[in-house]
Amino acid sequence: MRFLKSLSVIVLLSSAAHAAEGVGGWQFHAASRPQGFFLDSHQRPADLLIQLDPAGAFVMTVFVKDPHATVADLRFESYALHLFNIQSLPQGTLFSAEISNKDLKAFVHGLTSAQKGTLTTDGGAETQISLAGTSSAVDALNAYAASNNLALPPPFTSNRPAGDELSDDMQALTFMKSAHPAAVDEIASCARTSTAHLPRPISPDDMKQAFLACSEPREAFRMLCAEDKPNATCLGAASAVFLGVAGE
Repeated sequence: MRFLKSLSVIVLLSSAAHAAEGVGGWQFHAASRPQGFFLDSHQRPADLLIQLDPAGAFVMTVFVKDPHATVADLRFESYALHLFNIQSLPQGTLFSAEISNKDLKAFVHGLTSAQKGTLTTDGGAETQISLAGTSSAVDALNAYAASNNLALPPPFTSNRPAGDELSDDMQALTFMKSAHPAAVDEIASCARTSTAHLPRPISPDDMKQAFLACSEPREAFRMLCAEDKPNATCLGAASAVFLGVAGE
């Protein structure tokens, strides 16, 4: 298993320990290089970050604000992730774990479908982790991946060849066009409106902002779709509608 050990991540998370107290929503952040993006959240018990390592695998890094912590586990609904102790710092302890491609769908589903997760540390002590904003952050990542032609594993959408890994998203989109065409039309209409005055080609940041501006029709689409399909697949289908129209 590969671990994220870059100094930049350690500095980012350790400095985040000094951030104002309070539960922060999850956010997506673009970067100067396409694969340098990350999702993060700064919260009372821990600072959390998800990004790609140099080998292209998703890694979650967690800065637990307890310098005496030696073990840590995260649970999002039914998905559990054991974190490995990377470094002890005066402000807390740095943990990290790679998320395998075969587990990524379950991880993203747990991350985006629940309101809260659980962080367990030494002695079974449990604290809650807010998952507010995870759906929007994943949506923004989907838009960013497509506009930067990033080949990310499912459930993230990108300009990758059609095949079994992409068929779930496309099946969900086909289902929605048949069962809930109005919800599809709402996202398409919002995509046209929110990108109509943007210069072409649309920059990744502009694409992200335009996509986030369509949060209401996206959430309505997701809720209808999720009655019959997995949540992560529904998010992928919603992104496909937006990006397909925005790229016209």
